[in-house]
Amino acid sequence: MVLHDQPMSCLTTFRIGGCARTMLLPNNVTGLEECLKHLSGTGKEFYCLGKGSNLLVSDQGVETVLSLERLCQVDILEKRDEVIISAGAGTSLRRLVAICARRGISGLEALAGIPASVGGAVFMNAGASGVSFSTFLQEVLVVSARGSGWIAASELETGYRNGGLPPGAVAAWVKLKLKKDTPQEVRKRATGILKKRALSQPVGAASAGCVFRNFHDAPAGKIIDRCGLKGMRRGGAMVSPVHANFIVNTGDATCSDVLELIDVVTGRVKDQTGRTLKLELRVWH
Repeated sequence: MVLHDQPMSCLTTFRIGGCARTMLLPNNVTGLEECLKHLSGTGKEFYCLGKGSNLLVSDQGVETVLSLERLCQVDILEKRDEVIISAGAGTSLRRLVAICARRGISGLEALAGIPASVGGAVFMNAGASGVSFSTFLQEVLVVSARGSGWIAASELETGYRNGGLPPGAVAAWVKLKLKKDTPQEVRKRATGILKKRALSQPVGAASAGCVFRNFHDAPAGKIIDRCGLKGMRRGGAMVSPVHANFIVNTGDATCSDVLELIDVVTGRVKDQTGRTLKLELRVWH
């Protein structure tokens, strides 16, 4: 399917951004291959969209977006003491965690509450509570203009917020290796993590998650907080009073507001601590 002039503010957790002039929505892996071949032939720059988290879109919008939301099938194969889950890149990570909790499948509950797609979790190597998505990754079906193929997780050079995908490739499908447990225990752990997240992060606010990458020896949020920057505003964008590594949209924030606030925070932290903040947030221009 091809759509035109789709407002990105409705498709991102930040609730910010102009329109995607063209949006492609493949129904399956074959359709994704055709889209990538077409885009390669035109030479057009494009962006790949999952659930729109960890993302700031320009007020002027972008030309072409490839949405993976229709690749959302989940298959579960239970073995004696382990479970293999196959999931499309457009699958909501929250939905996948919920499925695992109902079935008594353990591992992903550590990532409960992260508003990402499975594809985004692969691309960014999403993590929380000391656990990364790559911990459970067995294989990834990657698609490019040249075709598609499965890659073993051991062949990916994953790192902090880096899934190690080949340049130009899109993760279309994943296989995850998880363990069996009781639904009660998995739900208990997931609920505990969600409660902790609700106390330490601005869960109800429109944001893109953590804006800056953590330092190896300290969380970026604590550094920003020590600089007295919680509550700082530029237009409708504000450094969250709950967690300083979150910038929240108070209602009418623009991309320009957020970028201006990022510049101010980066400058103040540099002046006061000598540390250079690096973006974890992805910006689409």
